[in-house]
Amino acid sequence: MYIFLVRNPCSKRYKVSDFIERQKERRKKAYIDFKKSLKDAKFDEPITMYIFRPVAFIFVKLFYKTKITPNIVSFIGIGLGVLGGIFLSAATTKSILAGVFLYFLAIIADNADGMLARLTGRGTPMGRIIDGVSDYAVGTAMYIGMLIAFSKGTLSTGFFNFHPFLVLAVSAVSMIAHLIAVDYYRGLFTAFALGKMELIEEEEKIFQNKISFLKSRNNHFFEKIIIILFSMYHSVQSRLSGKEKKMYNGKSYFQANRTLIMLWFWIGPAANALVLMISLVLFKPVIYLAYTIILGNVYMLVMLIIQNIVNARLETE
Repeated sequence: MYIFLVRNPCSKRYKVSDFIERQKERRKKAYIDFKKSLKDAKFDEPITMYIFRPVAFIFVKLFYKTKITPNIVSFIGIGLGVLGGIFLSAATTKSILAGVFLYFLAIIADNADGMLARLTGRGTPMGRIIDGVSDYAVGTAMYIGMLIAFSKGTLSTGFFNFHPFLVLAVSAVSMIAHLIAVDYYRGLFTAFALGKMELIEEEEKIFQNKISFLKSRNNHFFEKIIIILFSMYHSVQSRLSGKEKKMYNGKSYFQANRTLIMLWFWIGPAANALVLMISLVLFKPVIYLAYTIILGNVYMLVMLIIQNIVNARLETE
């Protein structure tokens, strides 16, 4: 008895076709999850959207089915940022590059925590506060690391012929001013152009309730410290920008400001971080100092003038 095995010439083709279809489905699902993890798919800093978030999403998918919470990711980011500052302060060629790499990972973690929270629905008011404070904790660590590296003579302030502490202090104040301005106009755009005023007000109520709850408790010391730090930043932002009492037409505000808000982002946190990393990799921190102290401040003043003109026109409509 002979058994003839007839091979289907199309079977291999079908297997390849099935593989391609499965890959398409996986890419489609990954894209949907990526969009879901964003604050707003059409409104984000270009550097964040096309560099930091895609890398962060890889880690988000790794953490997605684990017990790792967004807050844990935030604290990991803070730890990485502090380590980055320590390596930077060692002031050797290898340690500076290692410090930049750790700083990059800290930025990725800073993006990943919010993305994980939105994708899993595990976000909390405290988590948002920790996320905000972590940016400044990491930034402070990097500035201290640079100051020590300057004192050791490994890095130079370039044509800024003043004491490194003074130069970095001016740079830090300038950077904070830029971030406050960007946060302020980002908030206005979110409220009016994207029609999320009610959502912002609701989040503010939740934040205030959280503060009241912590004040009534004798424990939660660590959370109270974070609340105090966040409140200090929020207070400074309010005093410098003032409380916006004007109301704008959403459609008109979007049309008039959609280009302006993208221009504001070039002195935002993502641009600031990218310039800092590039300048340190090149061992030319003067690039970053010039960006924050000179270019950034001039750019901010020009943007403020243009923004006030545009908003004044919207008020008359």
